[in-house]
Amino acid sequence: MARLSVLNEELHKLYGVDKDTGALQAFKDGGIVQGAAGSAVLIVAHVGEIVLNPQQQAALFDMIATPRIAAQAPAARLCYELYRHGRRRGRTYG
Repeated sequence: MARLSVLNEELHKLYGVDKDTGALQAFKDGGIVQGAAGSAVLIVAHVGEIVLNPQQQAALFDMIATPRIAAQAPAARLCYELYRHGRRRGRTYG
Protein backbone atom coordinates (compact mmCIF):
# COMPACT_ATOMS: atom_id res chain seq x y z
CA MET A 1 0.00 0.00 0.00
CA ALA A 2 2.87 2.35 0.80
CA ARG A 3 4.28 1.71 -2.68
CA LEU A 4 0.95 2.75 -4.26
CA SER A 5 0.93 5.94 -2.18
CA VAL A 6 4.41 6.81 -3.43
CA LEU A 7 3.36 6.14 -7.04
CA ASN A 8 0.21 8.22 -6.56
CA GLU A 9 2.28 11.11 -5.20
CA GLU A 10 4.69 10.88 -8.16
CA LEU A 11 1.77 11.04 -10.61
CA HIS A 12 0.36 14.06 -8.76
CA LYS A 13 3.68 15.87 -9.11
CA LEU A 14 4.14 14.81 -12.75
CA TYR A 15 0.71 16.09 -13.82
CA GLY A 16 0.40 19.00 -11.39
CA VAL A 17 -2.58 17.54 -9.55
CA ASP A 18 -3.17 19.62 -6.41
CA LYS A 19 -6.13 17.72 -4.99
CA ASP A 20 -7.02 14.03 -5.28
CA THR A 21 -10.74 13.63 -5.91
CA GLY A 22 -10.42 9.85 -5.83
CA ALA A 23 -11.96 9.39 -9.28
CA LEU A 24 -10.80 9.67 -12.86
CA GLN A 25 -13.05 11.40 -15.35
CA ALA A 26 -14.64 9.05 -17.86
CA PHE A 27 -16.69 9.87 -20.95
CA LYS A 28 -18.63 6.79 -21.99
CA ASP A 29 -21.35 9.04 -23.44
CA GLY A 30 -19.05 11.95 -24.41
CA GLY A 31 -18.51 15.17 -22.54
CA ILE A 32 -16.05 17.92 -21.77
CA VAL A 33 -12.99 17.38 -19.56
CA GLN A 34 -13.39 19.37 -16.34
CA GLY A 35 -10.59 21.26 -14.58
CA ALA A 36 -8.62 24.50 -14.62
CA ALA A 37 -7.90 25.85 -18.12
CA GLY A 38 -4.58 24.57 -19.47
CA SER A 39 -3.99 22.10 -16.64
CA ALA A 40 -3.27 18.42 -17.26
CA VAL A 41 -6.08 16.10 -16.16
CA LEU A 42 -6.12 12.32 -16.12
CA ILE A 43 -8.99 10.70 -18.01
CA VAL A 44 -10.08 7.19 -18.94
CA ALA A 45 -10.11 6.59 -22.70
CA HIS A 46 -11.04 3.47 -24.64
CA VAL A 47 -9.66 2.11 -27.93
CA GLY A 48 -11.22 3.94 -30.87
CA GLU A 49 -12.17 7.06 -28.91
CA ILE A 50 -10.91 10.44 -30.07
CA VAL A 51 -9.74 13.37 -27.97
CA LEU A 52 -9.62 16.75 -29.73
CA ASN A 53 -7.98 19.89 -28.36
CA PRO A 54 -9.86 23.21 -28.68
CA GLN A 55 -8.11 24.14 -31.96
CA GLN A 56 -8.97 20.78 -33.51
CA GLN A 57 -12.57 21.12 -32.33
CA ALA A 58 -12.84 24.58 -33.88
CA ALA A 59 -11.40 23.36 -37.18
CA LEU A 60 -13.77 20.38 -37.23
CA PHE A 61 -16.84 22.53 -36.46
CA ASP A 62 -15.74 25.04 -39.11
CA MET A 63 -15.44 22.26 -41.66
CA ILE A 64 -18.92 20.99 -40.76
CA ALA A 65 -20.41 24.49 -40.97
CA THR A 66 -18.77 25.34 -44.31
CA PRO A 67 -18.06 22.19 -46.35
CA ARG A 68 -15.38 22.52 -49.01
CA ILE A 69 -14.79 20.34 -52.06
CA ALA A 70 -11.01 20.29 -51.63
CA ALA A 71 -10.52 21.28 -48.00
CA GLN A 72 -6.96 21.94 -46.96
CA ALA A 73 -7.71 22.52 -43.25
CA PRO A 74 -6.08 20.25 -40.63
CA ALA A 75 -9.57 19.08 -39.62
CA ALA A 76 -10.17 17.76 -43.13
CA ARG A 77 -7.02 15.66 -42.88
CA LEU A 78 -8.12 14.42 -39.46
CA CYS A 79 -11.54 13.39 -40.79
CA TYR A 80 -9.95 11.66 -43.76
CA GLU A 81 -7.54 9.73 -41.52
CA LEU A 82 -10.41 8.75 -39.21
CA TYR A 83 -12.39 7.55 -42.22
CA ARG A 84 -9.43 5.51 -43.48
CA HIS A 85 -8.84 4.03 -40.03
CA GLY A 86 -12.50 3.00 -39.81
CA ARG A 87 -12.41 1.44 -43.28
CA ARG A 88 -9.32 -0.59 -42.32
CA ARG A 89 -11.26 -1.87 -39.31
CA GLY A 90 -14.13 -2.99 -41.58
CA ARG A 91 -16.50 -0.13 -40.85
CA THR A 92 -18.76 1.20 -43.58
CA TYR A 93 -20.11 4.71 -43.81
CA GLY A 94 -23.39 5.67 -45.45
